[in-house]
Amino acid sequence: PKKLDSIAKCECRTDLGLILTSKVNPYSCYSNLAPNYVCGCNNSQYWNSSMCVNKKIVEQSCTTNCECKEDLGLLCREYNSTALQSCYSFTGKKCLCELTYSYWDTTQQKCLPKLLHDIACDNNCQCREDLGLKCREYNTVVNSCYSASFINKKCLCEDGYYWTGSICAIKMTENILTTCSSSCNCREDLGLGCYDDTIGESCSGNVTGLKCVCEKTKFWNGSQCGMTF
Repeated sequence: PKKLDSIAKCECRTDLGLILTSKVNPYSCYSNLAPNYVCGCNNSQYWNSSMCVNKKIVEQSCTTNCECKEDLGLLCREYNSTALQSCYSFTGKKCLCELTYSYWDTTQQKCLPKLLHDIACDNNCQCREDLGLKCREYNTVVNSCYSASFINKKCLCEDGYYWTGSICAIKMTENILTTCSSSCNCREDLGLGCYDDTIGESCSGNVTGLKCVCEKTKFWNGSQCGMTF
């Protein structure tokens, strides 16, 4: 009789979608172990215990990676509400992109790398949320780090944070120990700016290099820059 799934070197049940296929393949349905050939489904299908059926696309329920269209970057994943996963909200397991570093592009119909800082976006899901980035419109941004207007949404840090070059970091309060590169790094809402000792000063002593301090005509009162008397 013709054979079913995972039997070595045999005649295959083509009426069920089975073909004689190499176990050496890039997908998870068949491991790269002996024997070299099996009656199996092609890479666009999987064995559902009775026949070969088409692999599943994004957000369809699954039990194993093999059931998902791995060639599009999809894997069978369980939702974790504690992770930064604004792309999805569900229970159970579904065919999804890798949740931290990729998102499903509806135009190209495949998983693409999530976007980094200052790149145009449509929603938070497309941005590297693990780095603190959100998809924001210019008119909603209250952040001196972004002074130039832009039409499209972009992956940006939230108000009160600045981009270090690799991650969104919280803006600094009065600090004579940590160097800043621009006033964007400082809590400007508290009156702080990035000054050196020729412009700004700290009640804790002279400032060496660029630091988040009050301008020379003001002092740090413990919570914000106040006027000198």
